[in-house]
Amino acid sequence: MPTTSTLTKKLIATFLLITSGTAIAAPTDKFTIAVIEGSAGSKLIKSGQLQANVKQLDTLSAEPNKLFEQYMSLCAVNIKVKALDAAKQTCSEAIELSKHVEARDELIAYTYNNLAIAKVLASDHQGAYNDFNSALSFEHNKIINKNLSKLVREHSELSTTETDNLSVAE
Repeated sequence: MPTTSTLTKKLIATFLLITSGTAIAAPTDKFTIAVIEGSAGSKLIKSGQLQANVKQLDTLSAEPNKLFEQYMSLCAVNIKVKALDAAKQTCSEAIELSKHVEARDELIAYTYNNLAIAKVLASDHQGAYNDFNSALSFEHNKIINKNLSKLVREHSELSTTETDNLSVAE
């Protein structure tokens, strides 16, 4: 598990990226990023107040369940600001933490969903496809199904052997 000082450095780097005037492009609008309702910074992420979110996340919890939520929020912020390597890393860290906390399957699924979105934006379409399917192995829901369907429609070269994932009742 990363140290608090390592996490603080990541937060500072993300904050610097946000404040450097980096434009946020629209492609994330076609995929739905999941944020844990009521988690650290969730209201700020939804409102687009990314700088305030990074400041709020600067004090990382020692409690593993809260740390999982913070990593997931950081992943969402990194996706929004197109810090894709940081997004993939923080999503992966949240997934790793989920193995050691009592995270509900739904939350693990949403973490894989967000990791997949970061990979789509980084043009790793097969990796994104795999992560959306990993998400669906934890929980079938409309958000993940819709994101996977969009990816498959846009990239017909992707394997569609798991078509059951695309036809889950909404």
